[in-house]
Amino acid sequence: MASIMGYIRQLKKVANITTYFTPTIAGTAWALKEFVESDQKSQITLLQHYTRTKQIKWQSNPMVETIMGVRDKDGYIVGEKKAVELVEKIGGLWDIIHLAPEAIAQECDGIGLATVQRLINAIKAKGMVK
Repeated sequence: MASIMGYIRQLKKVANITTYFTPTIAGTAWALKEFVESDQKSQITLLQHYTRTKQIKWQSNPMVETIMGVRDKDGYIVGEKKAVELVEKIGGLWDIIHLAPEAIAQECDGIGLATVQRLINAIKAKGMVK
């Protein structure tokens, strides 16, 4: 048995011949049928569920990245969605610290007054804008 297995392994390495083991003659017939049918399919859909078909466009916005990077002693304050909304509706760091926190919270959905105040305090504490 050892010499047979060694020979089969060498077939794969040297001649790139793959071998399949089936328990019965009926299993061999079933395997051959499946191999032929799968080779005749024009489109392979095995991994189609896991592959992306739509190209993702990466657009880096330095202002969004800067706002996302602001953190205080408790950690980061806003995520990507809130940072994008702040940049689109309010502007950059300078605009954020020079507006009233109530105005920012009212203008941006999902950003509360406490979050805005925490962001403004962190920006001022870091001295990011003068």
